[in-house]
Amino acid sequence: MLKNQIEIIIFCLTIFIVAYFHNASFASQNSRLDLIYSVVERDANLPIFSIDKYIYDPIKGRNTNDWSYYNNHYYSNKAPGFMLLGVPVYFVIKTVEDIVGINSNYPPVEFINAYLINFFVSILPLAISAVLFFRLLLLFKFSRPTSFKATLVSIFCTMYFPYNTHLWGNTTATSLVVMAFYLLHRKGRYSLFFAGFFLALATITEYLTFLTTFLLFIYYLNKTKKYNSILSIVLGAIPVAIFIMYYHYVCFGSVFATSIKHVNPVFVSKDLFMNTFSLPSFNVLWELTFGLKRGIFVAMPILILGFFGIFESYKKHKQITIYSVVIIFLYLVVNSSFNGWHGGSTVMARYLIPTIPFFMIIITPVFDAKHFLTRSLAKVLVLISFLNMLVVTSISPLIPQDVENPLYGHHYQKFLNGELAPFKFPIRLQGLDSSSINYSQYSSWNFGTLIGLEGVFSILPLILLVTVLFYYLHRKRYLSS
Repeated sequence: MLKNQIEIIIFCLTIFIVAYFHNASFASQNSRLDLIYSVVERDANLPIFSIDKYIYDPIKGRNTNDWSYYNNHYYSNKAPGFMLLGVPVYFVIKTVEDIVGINSNYPPVEFINAYLINFFVSILPLAISAVLFFRLLLLFKFSRPTSFKATLVSIFCTMYFPYNTHLWGNTTATSLVVMAFYLLHRKGRYSLFFAGFFLALATITEYLTFLTTFLLFIYYLNKTKKYNSILSIVLGAIPVAIFIMYYHYVCFGSVFATSIKHVNPVFVSKDLFMNTFSLPSFNVLWELTFGLKRGIFVAMPILILGFFGIFESYKKHKQITIYSVVIIFLYLVVNSSFNGWHGGSTVMARYLIPTIPFFMIIITPVFDAKHFLTRSLAKVLVLISFLNMLVVTSISPLIPQDVENPLYGHHYQKFLNGELAPFKFPIRLQGLDSSSINYSQYSSWNFGTLIGLEGVFSILPLILLVTVLFYYLHRKRYLSS
């Protein structure tokens, strides 16, 4: 429950700004959508969870090439946790449409349904986690204005913003981690049970999130020394564990066989560990941090403040600072050894999204800084980071994989030319129907385009309303430390 006006503002602002945009579905999104569709639109002739019905050319990757193949059937190669959120949403949508006589296979309706699924699977969890992150910062003894600013920065100046505008597992998993992180600090009868549930759900929503969930579990035990509370956390995780074992058994013949074992061969290298991991690469590590192709400090320079805030953070919150640094370090090292470190056809290193809340914990003390130069630097980096994320969101988090400078060399040029949302991709079986091409503009849009505005002008309503809101926040001294 939202407790005060600041929390209402955080929740509504997150919903309003992120939900203003909808970006097109490509291979990753279609793979997730197909799994949700396959459960709700059950085909008795196919095994449960099979996405055969929607992949009309798996070899060429039409609809998606993000599949796993087992026992003559195709399955999503994604960790299936998002399905537990998406299936109830689409079931309600589909049921209502059937009752009122709306054709769910009509292309514009399919795009609207995809938007609604993403709203409840990605955007709503993000808004809830934003409020809980604000509360978490208050528990860490930061002031309300500082916690408020840090929360807004974490949402709108980082990859959270663009990657919540269509269905990615990384963002939902990170939102679930933040919820669990808060619950581990909250005194409540069922807090630890639900913390365990969310930690487990985050792990099966994006498998690599295991790095975070395991370390947060260790952090809690080390911080509280309440070893008898392990049972409550484990009990919360058990329902999720039962589901994932059932899913693996049904799809791949064993409770321990994940989709990775049967993934599309184009994504594997036989000479690597688990077909995907090698020794960490310094060149890749550079690209992940300061490289123009995927560097997080290049796209989100606000994260540079972590180098300034870490010492103050360590003095105030030694333990969580250490764990935050360890989590960030592990993600960088593991991703630098991953053959898909670039995240595919994306603008930024999306597999590093789970590090964002831990970067922000380290950065938050900077917003309390008294030194004029430090405050000025923070404002400049916040502005640059927000503009970068707005450009990525307006164009798309997607981009051809071979583009060397996707943000500054491609997206800014498109943005300044008014070529917003240039990528139009089909979902479901639209690629088989040439007439559906007429509706391709609905695959990627913002609300400004829906009322007839074009190019950069389509985001003017958003900019104007946000400007008015921030003026109000400034007048009310919500942003004053």
